Amino acid sequence: MTRRSTATAAGPAVAPQTTVETIPQAFTRTARQHAAREALRDGATTLTYAELDAATDRIARALRERGLRPGQRIAVRLDRGPALYQVFLGVLKAGCVVVPFNPGHPAPYTARMHRLAAPALTVTDSDAAPGLPAAARQLPVGDLLAEAEALPAEAVDAEVTPEAPAFTLFTSGSTGEPKGVVIAHRGIARVSRGLTGFTPGPQDRFLQLAQPSFAASTTDIWTCLLRGGRLSLAPQELPQLGELAALIARERTTVLNLPVGLFNLLVEHHPDTLAQTRSVIVSGDFPSAAHLERALAVVGGDLFNAFGCTENSALTAVHKITPDDLSGAAVPVGRPMPGVEMTVRDDRFEECPPGEIGELCIGGDGVALGYLDDPDLTDRKFVPHRGGRLLRTGDLARRTEDGEIVLAGRTDQMLKVRGFRIEPRQVELTAESHPDVERAVAQAAPSDGAADRLALWCVPAPGRELAESALLDHLRRHLPDHLVPATVRVLDAFPLNANGKIDRKELAARLTARPRAATPDGGSADRLAETVRATLAEVTGQDPIGPDDGLIENGVTSLHLIDLGARLEDVAGVALAPDEIFDAGTPRGVADLIRTQRARG
Repeated sequence: MTRRSTATAAGPAVAPQTTVETIPQAFTRTARQHAAREALRDGATTLTYAELDAATDRIARALRERGLRPGQRIAVRLDRGPALYQVFLGVLKAGCVVVPFNPGHPAPYTARMHRLAAPALTVTDSDAAPGLPAAARQLPVGDLLAEAEALPAEAVDAEVTPEAPAFTLFTSGSTGEPKGVVIAHRGIARVSRGLTGFTPGPQDRFLQLAQPSFAASTTDIWTCLLRGGRLSLAPQELPQLGELAALIARERTTVLNLPVGLFNLLVEHHPDTLAQTRSVIVSGDFPSAAHLERALAVVGGDLFNAFGCTENSALTAVHKITPDDLSGAAVPVGRPMPGVEMTVRDDRFEECPPGEIGELCIGGDGVALGYLDDPDLTDRKFVPHRGGRLLRTGDLARRTEDGEIVLAGRTDQMLKVRGFRIEPRQVELTAESHPDVERAVAQAAPSDGAADRLALWCVPAPGRELAESALLDHLRRHLPDHLVPATVRVLDAFPLNANGKIDRKELAARLTARPRAATPDGGSADRLAETVRATLAEVTGQDPIGPDDGLIENGVTSLHLIDLGARLEDVAGVALAPDEIFDAGTPRGVADLIRTQRARG
């Protein structure tokens, strides 16, 4: 099946024709072309394309023998490892729909996703995965692989078309519930053919960093496996920054797909990591000119700014960054990938002329099928257009005279914090489910030291007392990490503006008005804690917190932990992983950890 489109200088940004396949069709074709090449690498464990193709044929057959049928959803709750990707492909080859669950998500959040997805089967690392209902049909991955091993490596008839659903990926929802985006095979298989600007191939080695439950992972996984590259697997949790840089070098990585925050840290602390790459893709937020300038000076190949969203199966457009971009107000997200149309439209849904800001709309092969069991939201976001549909992204954008797309904000209340799209109402409703909370307001708050952070303000219920730490614990139990606010503040009442509405500017101002923590007097132990406090303040761009103040309670994010570990290695001579700093909890705890590590030699 082939789709054709044309591009004109004055019209929308439209990529040329692309052939549409299912994911298994694209993979099988690639596997036959590159049978002896390495497809997956996890430390000393490797699988060639021929081995991966055969293993996933067996898994598909094992699922069919268990009674699974095309179109049924299968949840996959596995840590990152070769089995995860084998199961993904096996499920797709069986004609079923993959629903990835992140094992790191809190049990209540997993339970909500399971209820919404209603999978026919959940493949897990264990017999009883947290968050899954007792009645859920679970299958340990070891059992599945053992069953598959005894079966012939022969393909089953998947009985699906490129229009059939392949994945359901959950994103933040304004109702307080996660919303499932149903992605078609065509939306992902399109990357197997010609790409615009960014053109990886069999000679490339990818590092799979993004969590497979997020749409950003499709750029790593499928742009690699459907084009004959080698996919090297990062640990389930991000390691200490120096270890990550060493892993990139050890795997001789040529393609790096990085969120802006992690890109910034590598540029600051390990710029040499970028020297061996052919392609570095930066996505998820607006990159700073300062970091881009430093990266351009060392990167071994091309540096790209990329744009994507779950509702368009992730990768949508790329822009090759050059020194000319550094003097502009914003770096373009570029031109569409093949089979993708990008237009900027006004309130009447007519195309805006170049330079005029409107809503970015996307059409073509990548557009998702809609939201799982939510026809009303699907109808609002996916509108009829030229016999197909256009996705209304909610992103404000403008088109340049030469057809590049430049983002300019949002049309709605959705936030973009550290590369994640967040519906603030989901965070607010989760906070308001706490019995001591009457009202909650979430919004992005600027941070001098990093990207915007997510902040939450709450007013207690009448007659109740509310501790910020208790509320933060509640949020951590019910939300995945990227939805947990970096800062939580409890107020007696919300400030109001002249119109009687909550004054959001005043809320943000109050974040920077908190008193500076006192500096303790003391000996060498206190001096080391002071070093930690001062280094942390450099990382966050905020005033130093007290030596016994909680890191997470004071807005320290996962990226802050990585940055802090890298800086402390420079000033204190001890390498600390992000999870070690998290467990230490306070500046004094981190200082104690440093002393312990020193004593161990």
